[in-house]
Amino acid sequence: MEYLSSIAERVIHHLNEELNVNKQLTRFMSLEESVITNTTVKILFSNAKKDKIVCLLNTHPLDMPWSFRIKINIEPALECELHKWKQEKAKGNEIAYEVYPNLLKDPEGKGNELVKLISADVVSFFKEIES
Repeated sequence: MEYLSSIAERVIHHLNEELNVNKQLTRFMSLEESVITNTTVKILFSNAKKDKIVCLLNTHPLDMPWSFRIKINIEPALECELHKWKQEKAKGNEIAYEVYPNLLKDPEGKGNELVKLISADVVSFFKEIES
C-alpha cells in the first residue's frame, strides 16, 4: 500500500499542476478525492459543471498487466477512456500507462515519467477537443 500511496501522490501532484496551469482549457478541474486501498488507487478530479477525470489503478495479481485507466467525462455527452485514446494515437500494441511492479518501488524515478506522460496526455486531449 505504501507504493500505491507514493504513485498516487505523484499523479495528484503532476496532474493538479497541469490542471492549474491550463485552467481555462481544462475547465477549472481540480482534485476532488483520492481513495487508496490495499490494491487500488482511485483519484477523482472534477469541476462545478460535473466534468470529471477519474484515474484508476488496480494492482490485484490477477489483473496483470497493471495500467492506469483514465476516464474523462465532459458534460453533456463526451466520454473518453484516455488509455484507449492513447493506444489509438500510438497505433501500437503497447499498453498505455503500464505500471509494472518495479515502477511502484520506483528505484530509478520512472514513476515520475509515467505521471508526467499522463498529465501531458490529459492536456493534449483537452486541446484536441477544443480545436
